[in-house]
Amino acid sequence: MYVETFLICDAARLDDWGRLHVNAQYHQLTAPGFPAKHDLVLVLVVEWDRGDHGRYDFAVEMLGPDGETPKVGLRGQTEVDARPDDRPRARSPLIQPMPDVVFETPGEYRFRLKVKGRTIDGPRLYLREGEPVDAPA
Repeated sequence: MYVETFLICDAARLDDWGRLHVNAQYHQLTAPGFPAKHDLVLVLVVEWDRGDHGRYDFAVEMLGPDGETPKVGLRGQTEVDARPDDRPRARSPLIQPMPDVVFETPGEYRFRLKVKGRTIDGPRLYLREGEPVDAPA
């Protein structure tokens, strides 16, 4: 099993050809005060090993700045079909809107995936207090 993509963005979609289109991936957010609320989209694509097939449970958690307490979580299942060697490996794409995520304090929030008895670190999102800054020209 290989995590091909694991990111946070404003929007994402899969087209009819299975291509992933991502809009506005980021790693930091600025809020005028806390608690702060923001809409996120979680994108996760897992490529499975040849021997993987059947139904797999998974969980994605967002940990707060203390690194211990899950702040947001989602659970699901994916069905993986067996693939012969002359075809690409099976993939499970997940595009999950996460509206109104509340960030209680500034700091670093971490995402992690739990699947097949493994825990895999994902993206980090840093929240800071202040006014948004204009992007460099």
